[in-house]
Amino acid sequence: MALAAAGLASVPRTGFAQLITTPAQPAGPFYPLELPLDEDNDLTRFAGSNGSARGDVIHVVGRVLDASGAVIPAARVELWQANAEGRYHHPGDHSAAAVDPGFQVLARC
Repeated sequence: MALAAAGLASVPRTGFAQLITTPAQPAGPFYPLELPLDEDNDLTRFAGSNGSARGDVIHVVGRVLDASGAVIPAARVELWQANAEGRYHHPGDHSAAAVDPGFQVLARC
């Protein structure tokens, strides 16, 4: 995962001095224990749900690059996020915030 996150910023391959590799990070604090049925990149709705997630929709765009600026082919990026209320779909999140049944919690790109 650390390598996959190495170049999410959209930087043109020419004209930069040096890319800085993203440091390794733990998968936490609240990585989902149960993965959603969908394996897509849309956090706002998922299979079996009649509604959509609450909150503002953002679009994340970028490329996965190695430290030299070359594109890493077939890289997989996982996005996991708290819902609009700030609550993760995880038993360790004891927040009083509401669970959003329309929020997918994990997206794979």
